[in-house]
Amino acid sequence: MRCVNANECLWHPCQNGGRCRDHHPPKAYECICPLGFSGAHCELELLASGILTPSRDFIIALVICVSTLIRK
Repeated sequence: MRCVNANECLWHPCQNGGRCRDHHPPKAYECICPLGFSGAHCELELLASGILTPSRDFIIALVICVSTLIRK
């Protein structure tokens, strides 16, 4: 039996134009964020004032997740 290193970037985990870089274990992948974005998945937008805010996609995903949990 052999372990296979799956390419974690195939599911496109990086948001807002971030580039995904696949790594071998223990770190599976990292997102290289474009200027103006930060976070593990480039989900935080850095405003001109220097304040980090969640991106629109992140907020939509959070609302869907919470509404799904509330219905159960």
